[in-house]
Amino acid sequence: MYPIEKRIPNLLTFANLFCGFAAVMACLSGDLVLAGWMIFIAAIADLLDGMAAKLLKAESALGAQLDSLADMVSFGLAPGLIAYILLIKTHAAFLDWVYFYDIPVFGFIAFTITAAGAYRLARYNLHTSSDHNFKGLPIPARAKFFLGIFPG
Repeated sequence: MYPIEKRIPNLLTFANLFCGFAAVMACLSGDLVLAGWMIFIAAIADLLDGMAAKLLKAESALGAQLDSLADMVSFGLAPGLIAYILLIKTHAAFLDWVYFYDIPVFGFIAFTITAAGAYRLARYNLHTSSDHNFKGLPIPARAKFFLGIFPG
């Protein structure tokens, strides 16, 4: 039987994932402020899951993979979707330029946020050194940066 306290870090990771999913749903309904708050709450859950895993000595390979997958939704997909919606809303006068030879330009620009997040997480997961210092900008910090540059 697996003690309940060993499950707490993964439950916090699922809270992160839930908030990321809620951010995507808020984006789809047009509520970008709620989406921003969901990403902020996801960042808190992300911070707490790592702290809980260390404190409770419950670090696991499964937990590390779940954390990266949750981070991809909360700090990769959701900010990319927010950027896409903001680009469309702020450039409504240029909607004839949104498609350039049938290429969705704004979609591609916003996708780079999500793609860069996926690449960053994959590189971190493949890092085999015992040195666990971050190289580059961690994806939660990048998401908070993007939330900070857009007015509410």
